[in-house]
Amino acid sequence: ESFSFTGEHGPETVKLNPVLRSGNETLLHMAAIEGMGLVFLPKWLVAEDIASGRLEHVMPGHIIFAGKLFAVYPSRKYLSAKVRTFIDFIAADRRMK
Repeated sequence: ESFSFTGEHGPETVKLNPVLRSGNETLLHMAAIEGMGLVFLPKWLVAEDIASGRLEHVMPGHIIFAGKLFAVYPSRKYLSAKVRTFIDFIAADRRMK
């Protein structure tokens, strides 16, 4: 496996040899705290650990997540206020960037 990013000297590719693969962010977070290696995690999940020194932000400014978030629901007609508020919040946040 590998990932690419733009470094000081242009595009670079880093080859990885993963020791753990998971779609569970909590598991990855715990593995990082235990020193198992690098992980890609959302800032809100690791902010406290970075501030306390338990984790370190590696390559700040080089790796930017550019994924898409989709809200899928059966009908606007019966959409709860909580879900509507969340969708509006996410949509407003995307427009601000």
